[in-house]
Amino acid sequence: MLQPQPTINFGADDTKGWAFYCTGDNPYYWGGYYAGDYNRWKQDNNCFTTSENNAGEVGDPSKLDVTITNWCAKKEGYNISLACSAVPPPDYEPACSSGNWGQPVFKDPGCPQSNIKNTCNGLQTQFCFQSWTEQCTTTNVQWYCTLDIYLDLTTCSPCAN
Repeated sequence: MLQPQPTINFGADDTKGWAFYCTGDNPYYWGGYYAGDYNRWKQDNNCFTTSENNAGEVGDPSKLDVTITNWCAKKEGYNISLACSAVPPPDYEPACSSGNWGQPVFKDPGCPQSNIKNTCNGLQTQFCFQSWTEQCTTTNVQWYCTLDIYLDLTTCSPCAN
């Protein structure tokens, strides 16, 4: 669902860093890592270029962090609408009892799975992921795992106790 954001005014040849947020019933923004360059946002003025800063979005699944430049030689208003979702992105991790997910590994620990969820971005070029939790009874370690279905790549993070 497209969510219009407030207008930002720029001077001539002006550059600003800015953060926008998805809210309400569709609070999740799928950043460029998942959506590629397809339909994540829509802007209405050709005077501007917008560059996504993926690192600025880490830890906040509702945030679009960008650098915006007005290339026109006059003041301009910047209007953007975000493609927001009711479904969280694949890296949105469930609560870890210790509050600290450990360093991810690129393999499945092979313990009993639960909370299995399939998620696709729903855009023209689809990116799909599967996520789940695992509880290893022999080691008493909880894992949060994701599978990039396109790349066939599994990543799991342990809940550090």
